Amino acid sequence: MYSKADFNRQIRLGLLVPAGNTTFEPDFHSAFSSQVSIHSHRVIAQRSHASESYESMDDINEEAVKEVEKLARARVHFGAYGFTTATFYRGRVFAEQLEQRLTQVLGVPVKA
Repeated sequence: MYSKADFNRQIRLGLLVPAGNTTFEPDFHSAFSSQVSIHSHRVIAQRSHASESYESMDDINEEAVKEVEKLARARVHFGAYGFTTATFYRGRVFAEQLEQRLTQVLGVPVKA
């Protein structure tokens, strides 16, 4: 998929995060060297929810699948979905299926 020359250049990581999250970007910036650039996109559920619930997490996950395509414009090499609770609340199989859906839309591997 990528040649050796591609890795001599900066690696672009696409980060998908819930709109209210303020920790993932600083954490990712501190975790990676200057050879990795972080390209973030914020996701918000289309419906309002009074509190976190299965329904609210389902909504944000569906929006994430729709919104991840926008990261493709940055021509990222990899993707990450920074909403930990929304990936494990329905179990490992669900989390793997969500990763597959995000990967299919983005066109590069996405880890949730």
